[in-house]
Amino acid sequence: MGTRQSPDWTRREFVTSATTALACSGFASQSFAAQEPAARQRRSEAGQGPLHVILDTDPGVDDALALLLAMRSPELKIEAITAVAGNVPLELTLPNALRMVEIAGRTEIPVAAGARAPLVRRLVTAAYAHGENGLGGAVFPEPKIKAVAERLGMSERSLRRHLATERATFPSLRIEVLSARAKQLLTESKLPIKEIASSMGFSDVTAFHRAFKTWTGMTAAAFRAASSASAQGKIR
Repeated sequence: MGTRQSPDWTRREFVTSATTALACSGFASQSFAAQEPAARQRRSEAGQGPLHVILDTDPGVDDALALLLAMRSPELKIEAITAVAGNVPLELTLPNALRMVEIAGRTEIPVAAGARAPLVRRLVTAAYAHGENGLGGAVFPEPKIKAVAERLGMSERSLRRHLATERATFPSLRIEVLSARAKQLLTESKLPIKEIASSMGFSDVTAFHRAFKTWTGMTAAAFRAASSASAQGKIR
């Protein structure tokens, strides 16, 4: 059997192969890490910080690749990801989004289920272009992390109702809870910061450092040192 030449590939096969190669190699971590300082410097010189965004997506091979790129961008601060029905049903786009978060090593980003169908017409999927699983047939392990509602032991509808009742947004609640937990661990435990980051769902300690400074305006090490000095002063 001869080797298939690239001109004979379908668009779906090409994008699927590219997404799989990006996900399974070190390319995402290595090449984008090299670009981070320059991109961060450009935004700093322009007086801008990272853009805070919530990504609403229906992965899909195209959105899967876009998610991987977005999660490695130093110009974006992704507060949350919501998966909706589109290219394939919600039962597939939600776990696909969770898979991309795990592959990118960004498990601190919460993922929630969105709409199961359009508001004004019936759902029309595109499995003919994206494959039956939405990822062009590329097989990935089942995601280990859970969507927000499942973590809390409630349905997506119940979670949305509770948030509306409290007039709260998910990103603000998430930051409040994570910040409080991080401060408690830094103050009350002697765990290395890397272990604290891991226990909070950060697979990358650099991401934890970046997030903590965004929440508090200071580094985790500086906060721990200040808390220790304050506690010693009270003892004296």
